[in-house]
Amino acid sequence: MDKKVLSEIALYHGSLDMPENFDIDRKKIASDILDAGAKKDSEAKDGFYYKAKDCPIGFSRQSDMLHTYIIEKLKAYYEEMVALDECYGNVFQPQEQSYLRNHTRPMSMQDSPKFTMLYGVSIGPDAKSRIVIEFDDNHLKNQTCMLTLEENDYVLFPSTLKYMILPNQSFRTHIILTSTYKVV
Repeated sequence: MDKKVLSEIALYHGSLDMPENFDIDRKKIASDILDAGAKKDSEAKDGFYYKAKDCPIGFSRQSDMLHTYIIEKLKAYYEEMVALDECYGNVFQPQEQSYLRNHTRPMSMQDSPKFTMLYGVSIGPDAKSRIVIEFDDNHLKNQTCMLTLEENDYVLFPSTLKYMILPNQSFRTHIILTSTYKVV
């Protein structure tokens, strides 16, 4: 009897271990996110209310180093060829949470990003941000995977999966960078 795998849901996560002398300045990325929020750049682009807290950030050397690391790692270890699609930040005060969402464009799936990445920019030394990712496993529908995100950690998963950042249980503000990647 032979077995052929037809589908797989891959989830990548870990700590961002940059090469020596190439450390990412998370304070600069946090500042970019906070500045974007203060400038009211966070208004919904397409009318969906849940995007109202998304703070799009422009190009910066620090975020480019982060994206290059992820893109090159996907290429080298997993043969995934992707490019940055969108990048924005979210700020979660104590007890704030995100909405359940994904990053697909239902009317144009071919233009939808393949991966979504969440990166812990500023969470605090003793704090963790909790993430729930929903998925279907054949006939087992609405399964969930619970992950924690700490400072300098990332979680990368298919953009078709719905996810939610659970309420911030600490007394510190959590800043999370969300990036989407398209196939090239």
